[in-house]
Amino acid sequence: MISIRSLGLALTAILALGACGGSGDVVGPGPTDSAAAPTSEAADESAPEPAEEVPVEESAEEVLDIDEESPSDPPGDEVGEDVENAAPTVWDVSPLRSGCTPGPSDQLPDGHWFGFAVEVEDGAVDFDLACVWDRDELYEAGVIAENEVFPNDYVLNDNPLIRTLETAADGVAHMLGDDAEPVEMKLQTEWGETHTGWGGVECPSALCYVSVLVEDGVIVELRERYQS
Repeated sequence: MISIRSLGLALTAILALGACGGSGDVVGPGPTDSAAAPTSEAADESAPEPAEEVPVEESAEEVLDIDEESPSDPPGDEVGEDVENAAPTVWDVSPLRSGCTPGPSDQLPDGHWFGFAVEVEDGAVDFDLACVWDRDELYEAGVIAENEVFPNDYVLNDNPLIRTLETAADGVAHMLGDDAEPVEMKLQTEWGETHTGWGGVECPSALCYVSVLVEDGVIVELRERYQS
């Protein structure tokens, strides 16, 4: 006959084993945890790597290469050869006096100027500015040949502008006498009379070669020039 005490001990042992899950069971992760780990690894392995950005420098180099190879760019060597092989002209030599391109103004800047004394009236000279070059300088620059028939001075006058320049009250003129020696006289009161200068040229006239010195906008000195 089983006593109540023995039955109670047996029941207590059975309950204790049930609570521990049995002596041979091992507690492990549940189904959800075991499935989550391989899913995460698979996602890491199958995800595509992010596209690598193209550096800005590479893009700029590609554009530069296109520009350099563009047929619209002028070939520098050919331009240089054209300039180097171009025949020299009078413009490659500095003109005598202060130059010959003072601009479109009716007055002349201060300095020495070459041209024609067209007319003299009321203390002023109608002056036709021109450009003049020395023959020796043009020869040295290769503009003219050694045996080329050429005047002593090369004159270019393709601008029809006539400037009326006032003369200074104490201005001085130098007229070329019969012996080609300059004769000094007063510009306002003595030089303006029509006369025949050296070489048979009448002054003042459209063919009267002169050089003038301009100071403060007025002629202070005028010299007749003989051109051959």
